[in-house]
Amino acid sequence: MPGDVVMCTRGQEGARAMADEKFVEVRTVATELERELVRSALEPYGIEVLFRSFLPSSVYPGLTSIKVLVPEKDLELARRVLSETDREPNTQI
Repeated sequence: MPGDVVMCTRGQEGARAMADEKFVEVRTVATELERELVRSALEPYGIEVLFRSFLPSSVYPGLTSIKVLVPEKDLELARRVLSETDREPNTQI
């Protein structure tokens, strides 16, 4: 989307490689800390993660939501992983 800030966990090469995959929103977070917690929960399962926000969260912390996107094929696994993470004490995302 025009004006969106997109962050790919695999850098520019990874972004080009993932261009043909369909990504869907699995969660919305408010801070960079939450973003990194979600990323660190999903990546060990081999789930690629993209983040999309309207404004750069590092410049405007807390003023914009950050959408967490995963490949459509991994959506159910991502939901299960995040659901389990939410249930663990002191790890709620």
